[in-house]
Amino acid sequence: MVIRPVFPGIIVTMRATVAFLGLVAFLAFPSPVAGDDYVIDEEAEHKARAQALHDAALEMAMAGNEHDALYDFEEATELDPTNAGFFSDLGVTQMRVGLLDEALASFMQSDELVPGTQLVQQNLKALQEHLDWRSKQQKVSSAGVEESEEM
Repeated sequence: MVIRPVFPGIIVTMRATVAFLGLVAFLAFPSPVAGDDYVIDEEAEHKARAQALHDAALEMAMAGNEHDALYDFEEATELDPTNAGFFSDLGVTQMRVGLLDEALASFMQSDELVPGTQLVQQNLKALQEHLDWRSKQQKVSSAGVEESEEM
């Protein structure tokens, strides 16, 4: 056992010094399983992973690979369901691949999280116009089928 001076006039053993430093480290850096701190770290980790997925999905979508981008956008919204921008970008991509009902749900979720966002409102308006057009086309198409069946 080695005895060394820590402060003038105070002599402690090496074991006592290590124990003291361990206590200081424990108090300064709590264990990650210490309740709420761990939850905050896990939430931050999910948000960081969601952001990385979102960024990768944007790159894929801009490169014209919307179908693959959908998976990352969807996973990003699952990891961070509070990010309105993620839902908006998911909706735009869903529109581009023809998933119009899903796009509407994504835009509505985005608008619910951050009401009145101009970009989301424009996307909702454009999508609604397209859905109305599609509905009219389906009515015209089904009316044409009925007329041909009567003949």
